[in-house]
Amino acid sequence: MAAPELRFVRATPELAFGPQPTAEELAAVSTQFKAVLNLRSREETGYADESTALATQGVSYRGIEWKEANDITEKLAAEILEAIHTLPKPLFVHCAVGYTAAWAVLASVCRDNGLGLLECMRYGAGAGFDFSAFPNMYSVLKAVLEPAS
Repeated sequence: MAAPELRFVRATPELAFGPQPTAEELAAVSTQFKAVLNLRSREETGYADESTALATQGVSYRGIEWKEANDITEKLAAEILEAIHTLPKPLFVHCAVGYTAAWAVLASVCRDNGLGLLECMRYGAGAGFDFSAFPNMYSVLKAVLEPAS
């Protein structure tokens, strides 16, 4: 029996985001990705340590705990963006349902492409995300994209 297809949105050829993969979906990771960045907190219901399963597939893994959407800080954002830039590509970023993973990938793509906050918000809205609903996500996104000179 074939493994279930992994659920994700490909933002660029090198970056994708999505929800927590099931144990069965993890079997499909190595066919499409060289690394996984898990943004879930160990305290969350349904948290899974994927490192062993992914290591057996030859997939790099890193976990960075981001507890709630509005818990983002500039320090946490810097750690996440550094991981996105240094982990092997293609990279799959996930959280529980995909929203914080989408923020992380969007922030990375917009920063790398020189997009300002308004352009990034429009880009995110076009993909179905309204980060202004989370004040900390919005303010940290602004700091990432428009750092003080």
